[in-house]
Amino acid sequence: MAKKTFFITGANSGFGLAIASAAIQTGHTVIGTVRSETSRAALGRSLPAMRTV
Repeated sequence: MAKKTFFITGANSGFGLAIASAAIQTGHTVIGTVRSETSRAALGRSLPAMRTV
């Protein structure tokens, strides 16, 4: 399968987090949005491969 890039809103919880985790585990690139810097920092610790905005 070809690698894809996913842009996921709400990537720090719920369905967004589940989709982001699955995509990263299968080798895809993920760019995720979050609402706060605190959420961004926590997400960076749990999924360091994800780029966040």
